[in-house]
Amino acid sequence: MHETYLQDMNSKYVYPNVFMSIDDTNKVSQYDTDIKKYAEQKKADWILHGGIEKEWDSYLKKMEQYGLSNYLSIKQKYFDQYQESLSEEK
Repeated sequence: MHETYLQDMNSKYVYPNVFMSIDDTNKVSQYDTDIKKYAEQKKADWILHGGIEKEWDSYLKKMEQYGLSNYLSIKQKYFDQYQESLSEEK
């Protein structure tokens, strides 16, 4: 089992552990809670009842209301810093 999951644990597609400011940590935590809750609700609804094509645009608008762009901006900032620190180590 170790070998099966090991390559994914070190995948370039896994968001790395990063240190964020307290303010950004609090913002990300709140955004994460709201965004994931809504996404899971809609996923279940679409699996059970369909309608993803009809509701997609309103889903994206709602995600924006929950702060998706702000959430992604914060995450991107720290990801960029992380990538920069890797290049400095070489």
